[in-house]
Parts: sequence; structure tokens; C-alpha cells
Amino acid sequence: MQLRRLVGWTTLLYLLTSLSYADKLDLYNPATGQYEPAQVGTSGAGNIAVGPGTTGITITQTYVTLAAATSATMIAANTARKYICWMNVGTAPMTVVPGVVTVTAGTGMNYDPGSSAINQGGSFCQDGVSVSKQAFSAISTAGTKVTIWEGQ
Repeated sequence: MQLRRLVGWTTLLYLLTSLSYADKLDLYNPATGQYEPAQVGTSGAGNIAVGPGTTGITITQTYVTLAAATSATMIAANTARKYICWMNVGTAPMTVVPGVVTVTAGTGMNYDPGSSAINQGGSFCQDGVSVSKQAFSAISTAGTKVTIWEGQ
């Protein structure tokens, strides 16, 4: 799925959870080659189901706390993944690398912290046929929190 409009993640979450605004979010449907209004619903356990037309994916939101100066696997590999997005919502920078590896701060993709706790800092989102199916590892020298959206 591709977003036609660039929106902040809080705006996107608001659109996805507010049916009255869902028609303002268009998604690309590869089956038809057209942008279509999003169809929004829930799929249990607070997950959000979103997709163009009647085809959709379920987006699961999780939070990960990265301990200070400790490399950790942030997201497990998932061969069914169709969408991945992570947002640094903590107050310290973080570094992310693909794979289950030991991460050294500053040696991968670096993400700034939010301006205060739970505000979005740096983020990465990927969708479509080329979405990465592999695991991702991360480190934060001072520790931080990460919001992860994964769609299947």
C-alpha cells in the first residue's frame, strides 16, 4: 500500500481510527492499479485493519523499550510482512540496522528522539512488494522507546 499524501504518524493514526475521516486517506491498490479510499475497521486486540477497497492488511502496533547502551532485536523477521514502520517516541537517539546483529551506536540508520516523551522523532516506513521481511536490531546510548507498526 502506498500513501498518496504525506502525513505525520499521529495524523495517520487519527485518520485510520476515525471513520468520518477515512475517506480522506487514499491507498494504492495493486490489483486495480488505482488509488482508492481507505476502508477502516478493527481486527481485535486493538489492531487496525486498513486497505484500499475491500483488500486490506492488519496493522499491529507494539512498543519496544530499548535499554541504555544495550543492543537488541527490535523487530523479528516476518515473511508475511506487507508494511513496516517504526517511530522513535523516546527522548534519546537510536541506531537501527537490518538483521539480528550487535549494533554499535551511530553505525547504521540513525533516528532523532522526539521533542519530549511520546512525541515522534525520527521514523522509517516501508510498504509494497519490496518491504523488508528481515529482522531489525537497534541500540540507544541513553535508552529510548519505539512505536512499531507491522502489517500483514
